[in-house]
Amino acid sequence: MADLNAVASAAPDSDLSRGIRLLFEPLLALWALWSTAAWRDRPRRKR
Repeated sequence: MADLNAVASAAPDSDLSRGIRLLFEPLLALWALWSTAAWRDRPRRKR
């Protein structure tokens, strides 16, 4: 049975670290799209 009082190890320790993570998260998502060529191969609207 899981310990209900345990702290998740992946959780940020402070508000500062949480804020930094939230600032960089969109950049990491864009980097992942770019590095896998998903950004280039995405469907585009026809004009």
